[in-house]
Amino acid sequence: MWYGQTRGLLEVCDQVLAVDASPDMIALARAKLGKSGIDYRVADLLAFPDLGTFDVVFSTFWISHVPLELHDDFWPWVARSLEIGGEVIFQDSIAQGPGGGGDCRRLPSGKTFQIVKNAYDFDRLLEVMRSHGLAGTVRMTSRTVYLLNAQRS
Repeated sequence: MWYGQTRGLLEVCDQVLAVDASPDMIALARAKLGKSGIDYRVADLLAFPDLGTFDVVFSTFWISHVPLELHDDFWPWVARSLEIGGEVIFQDSIAQGPGGGGDCRRLPSGKTFQIVKNAYDFDRLLEVMRSHGLAGTVRMTSRTVYLLNAQRS
């Protein structure tokens, strides 16, 4: 799902760290994208692993799935993952319905999962980010998609 974004990042970055919690997804990405310029790692980002520091932290359609109860640990981790002056770029879709919630997704196997999807008050989200040294903005790029951009000070 994130192959296109990773390929696009390689056009403007010398090195890309591609992370997924699933070894199968990493294997698929490696098969589609190859090895040149990409460091693939299997990691649970919600365990806040030390992956190093970066000029840019980029993610698409993931931030709204970070459980709200983890935000007090999540935003300091994001800030620590950035070089001073480094930039966060997160793209995501707004949660539908009051309070967000999530869809029930069914796999081909028939197994179902409830998906966490947070509805953010963007002013409050930016305030929380500022409290962790990330000054940012949010702008809508379409009726349902937003771009969150912040810099570490």
